[in-house]
Parts: sequence; C-alpha cells; structure tokens
Amino acid sequence: MTRKMTYLLVALLAVLPVRALAVSPDEKDDIAYYSRQKTMHFTDTLDIALEIHEFEQAVKIAPTTFAADSSHFEPGVAAFKKLRLNRTIDRALETDIVKADPGLEKRIRRLRGWTRPFGAACDLVITYRYIENGYIYVEYDLSRIRLFVFG
Repeated sequence: MTRKMTYLLVALLAVLPVRALAVSPDEKDDIAYYSRQKTMHFTDTLDIALEIHEFEQAVKIAPTTFAADSSHFEPGVAAFKKLRLNRTIDRALETDIVKADPGLEKRIRRLRGWTRPFGAACDLVITYRYIENGYIYVEYDLSRIRLFVFG
C-alpha cells in the first residue's frame, strides 16, 4: 500500500499545477458534488493483512486526524471538504498508530517533506467495501485540488 500511495502522491503532485488552474471558483460547494471530468479517481484492493489493519485504523482515527473544513462519515464512505494535506500529515505523525511503527513514521515524514511546500488542499471522497477473503476494495476521488492553502 505504501508504494501505491507514493505513486498516487507523485501523480498528484505532477498534475497539481494543471488541475489547480482548471478548477473554477464557481463550482458547487456541496461535498457530495464532484464530476468525473474534474476528479482524479484511484482504486486499490487491500489484500495484505497489515494494509487492511492500517486502513481500518485510519478509518477509526480519521475524524480527529484529517484536517478539513467539513467531513461526512457513514459506513463505507468518508468525505472531506477542503482537506488540508500539511495539517493532516502533521496530525497523523502525532497518532499512536504511526508512533508505534517506525517504518510508517519514516515514510510519512518523507511524504511530508515532498508535499509541505505545496500547501495542497482538495476535496476527498473515499468509498470502500469488503470483498471476498476479507480484502477491502477502496476508491479515492480527489477534486477541487488547490495549491498554497496554508493555515
């Protein structure tokens, strides 16, 4: 999962300048609104026990760790409006889950070094469901990507 998240973030950072210019300020502010044409869509199947455990723990701590203007949680869906990446990563580094795993902490610190200068914010909708063998199918939709959102 870490490798996939790294590729996801590299792809995100590669297209952020273009995506940030393409988002118009008059788009709907409703968190449920996002267009496939203006959204980055990623999927993943978590099939390793450690990845599944980390994802389930992330879902549990998301309401207090993810820094967003508003959030919505229901079974199988987590949505965040104007998610601030810098503040979210800083909060994640303070959690017991990350502190308990030095490898995970190192990867998140490295990620923070790559993303901090951009001050990225976006709307994020995560949908997930359990599939056969206890695996988890996850979809990530990022929209309204903005740069230099500090504070």
